[in-house]
Amino acid sequence: MKDWLKNHPKAYILGLILLYAIILLGVDIYYPSFKATNEAQQEEKVSPDDELAQLNQKLTEKEIGVADLKDQRMQGVTLADVQAHHPQYSLTELIQAIPTEDQPGDWRLKVVNPLFPLTEPVDIQTATASNGQLYDERIEDPLNHLMEAAQKAGYPLTIVSAYRDVDSQEKNRQSMIQMYQAGGASLEEAKAKTDAYVAPTHASEHSTGLALDLLGTDWVQAKRGLETDYAKEASAQWLRDHAQDYGFILRYLEDKEAVTGYNFEPWHYRYVGVPTAQYIKRYQLTLEEYLVLLAARQGQKLTYQVDPSLPTD
Repeated sequence: MKDWLKNHPKAYILGLILLYAIILLGVDIYYPSFKATNEAQQEEKVSPDDELAQLNQKLTEKEIGVADLKDQRMQGVTLADVQAHHPQYSLTELIQAIPTEDQPGDWRLKVVNPLFPLTEPVDIQTATASNGQLYDERIEDPLNHLMEAAQKAGYPLTIVSAYRDVDSQEKNRQSMIQMYQAGGASLEEAKAKTDAYVAPTHASEHSTGLALDLLGTDWVQAKRGLETDYAKEASAQWLRDHAQDYGFILRYLEDKEAVTGYNFEPWHYRYVGVPTAQYIKRYQLTLEEYLVLLAARQGQKLTYQVDPSLPTD
């Protein structure tokens, strides 16, 4: 080959020129085509307002009864709320990314909060933790896997609270109210402070058996409790980063009080299943927001109507 090139230099140069021309021609053909395609894609994008309007036109309204909250501390979540809280994502993207197996009414997705209180006792079979705390037996394996992973990572955890029936929740509330009153608060002030962190009697997620208050064992041994400062602890940060891989979500996020009805609680985790938890974590949603998106995927637009029969205490 080398001898041939030496004997035919002109042919070699001509070949290089031809190759260069082919490359230029290819770029000239490809680039306008790519540019046109890209511009067409950009033209197809719709504004958030238009996207919301188009979605609403396709959906059938489904009215949901909610408790009559006189203080209006929270409202039923709408698609417009989800869009406003998460402007970095399109509603279409959020809806299309929902785990395919999730369906409204799934036991893992039950919402219990001041707007959606329990109207009857939850019938569950319970499992028992080593320290006597009870929880829904259906989450025993994922919970054990979470606890084992935390232990292996160097962050042993303690379940400080789990399943509570309605009667236990009422006693819990009264205890907190009395504590605040003993500190000098009026009854009204004590109730307001209690409402910020303790659910109404019929509106505690702990009554589902799917919610857990988890703290680092070292934090508990230091006689620290359910305090927002726990968020700075290494065990809390590990939980925040890994709980979703075992099916649990941090339930009450910062700056989402108007959505969940509760202040930020870095200790309160809720089981929803692995794919759902990973989705909720990835998009930084609350369970309330997720269910609005899930309803939209089913062709439904949730609307809310006060139901006077629902308990508010």
